[in-house]
Amino acid sequence: MELWSGLPGAPERVLGTALLSRVVPRLGGGDDDPVTHAAVAVEAFDLVIADGATHADYEACDLLYNTEAYIPYRNEHFGDYRLPSSMIQLHDMRTLSSLTVRFLWFASFIKVIS
Repeated sequence: MELWSGLPGAPERVLGTALLSRVVPRLGGGDDDPVTHAAVAVEAFDLVIADGATHADYEACDLLYNTEAYIPYRNEHFGDYRLPSSMIQLHDMRTLSSLTVRFLWFASFIKVIS
């Protein structure tokens, strides 16, 4: 699937590709913010960063992992490591673990490709 910086299409851009693992359930308490409450996340793995996107922000770092709904995935995905804030940091997590690195992405910001 393609990982987009926002809703697929102009003016947003493809930041990379990855394989889809699953749509993840919200595990934490309900957030009062209606935008966060409506956010649906997917779990992905095998990230390949698009050309020119290595230093792009990994926005799920703040916008998903720091919400009550998805904070339980923080430890599951990154353990004691600091949350990656850029695409290259997310990609480099693979060198820190012998396990498959899984990460969250906004479901609205993906495009399934064949």
